[in-house]
Amino acid sequence: MNKTWKTLIISSLIILAPIIYGLSEYQTLPARMVVHFNYLNQPDQWAAKPFVVFGIPVMMLLLQWFAVGITSLRSKGQAPAPRFERVVYSIIPILTVVIYITMIRFSLGQAMDIRRIVLFIIGLLFLTMGNYLPTIPADSGVMNAHWPRIKNQAVWLRVNRLLGYSFVGGGLLVLISLFFSPLISVIFLGIFLIWLFGILLYSVRVAIKTQ
Repeated sequence: MNKTWKTLIISSLIILAPIIYGLSEYQTLPARMVVHFNYLNQPDQWAAKPFVVFGIPVMMLLLQWFAVGITSLRSKGQAPAPRFERVVYSIIPILTVVIYITMIRFSLGQAMDIRRIVLFIIGLLFLTMGNYLPTIPADSGVMNAHWPRIKNQAVWLRVNRLLGYSFVGGGLLVLISLFFSPLISVIFLGIFLIWLFGILLYSVRVAIKTQ
């Protein structure tokens, strides 16, 4: 069994595992369940119970297969980045488990601060990604599957370090925002996304120059 299939099987089991918890509480759950909250931690979208209990994990499973499949195909024959791969491939399973359990608990009447829970996970993921990004070689298929390819090793290292520092900084901003109002979280996330978009444009320009 190759690495891709092993990753798919393990991550698929993790994504589908919370359904067991959903089934154990199925009779107690309301017919319509909250599936989305606004930035003020207020529910604003609902869906039928079967869709939440069964449909959301299946949708996340398909998304995981697509992400792993595309990355594996585009990185075939190129330099590996195993540590960063593990981080990337763990994002959807971790988010699925946390969000699924949170929705079930909220629907059962438990008070949950959805904003803080989700942003805490996102902040930790940003910090982890930022820590491993600088270790990725220029000819790595994982990064080139999702980011402009820069062939010059020295230039790539400079851009990749900038990207790594940016994710670490973004993760810290997200975690710091948990101690303030929801509006601060929105502002900090907005700043990070604008900064990340700027790095993307810079990477595209550098990639064109190094062709």
